[in-house]
Amino acid sequence: MKLATFVTALLVASPSFARDSWTGIFDRRDAARSHAAANSDDYCGTQPRSARAKREFRRTFACPSTGNHSGACPGWLIDHVVALKRCGRDSQSNMAWQTKAQARRKDRWE
Repeated sequence: MKLATFVTALLVASPSFARDSWTGIFDRRDAARSHAAANSDDYCGTQPRSARAKREFRRTFACPSTGNHSGACPGWLIDHVVALKRCGRDSQSNMAWQTKAQARRKDRWE
């Protein structure tokens, strides 16, 4: 029974492993994970993106600039921490808010 409790707690806490658990904003740990994935030999090809996962992320973490869970979010976008082409999951636990400048820097080396 203790193992089941641990697994349940891990599943509930898993979204916090990918980014700052309070704000959902891309941080240094995310950058390190993304760099490691980009430098690995793993390549999963193109995978379909789910709009549902993005909506779930948006419901959990409000826009950093407006504080709203819907509508436009000027200056910010939702991005995968570990790219789908590098075997990242298409779920809210692998997404984070990034400024547009952070996204441009990340896209250069990804």
